Amino acid sequence: MPTLKMIYKFFFFLIIVLTMVPLVIMAQTGAADESINVMEYIASIPGLAALVLLVTQFLKQFMKTDGWYSAYLSWIVALVLSVIGWSLQLGIFTGATWYIVLLYAAAAGLIANGLFDWKMIKAVLELLKLLPPEKVRRV
Repeated sequence: MPTLKMIYKFFFFLIIVLTMVPLVIMAQTGAADESINVMEYIASIPGLAALVLLVTQFLKQFMKTDGWYSAYLSWIVALVLSVIGWSLQLGIFTGATWYIVLLYAAAAGLIANGLFDWKMIKAVLELLKLLPPEKVRRV
């Protein structure tokens, strides 16, 4: 038997859905070809770090991790995404060797965990002459 609290939660959810759906529909631009391009995320190390954050936050909900376990999960996600990008030859991983892939995964993990920012990673990669080439974005 549903309790009064469950009924309130259901009606609150229903009100939110009924008010948000029309707003989302009105906010559409009408272009049908807009989609998420994974290549934009893997075109640079900061983009890879953003993708690592998204995937890690998604996985944290199911794995119920906290503290250092979340950081370890973030490192694993960075490594897995980098290996997938390398095996499919996506973005910055096109033509890269395996140790460069590990270096890019470590850089994305450092940025995703908040230990370093892009300026610091970029300076180290420039010093080692391992900075990935900048992609020219066509508008």
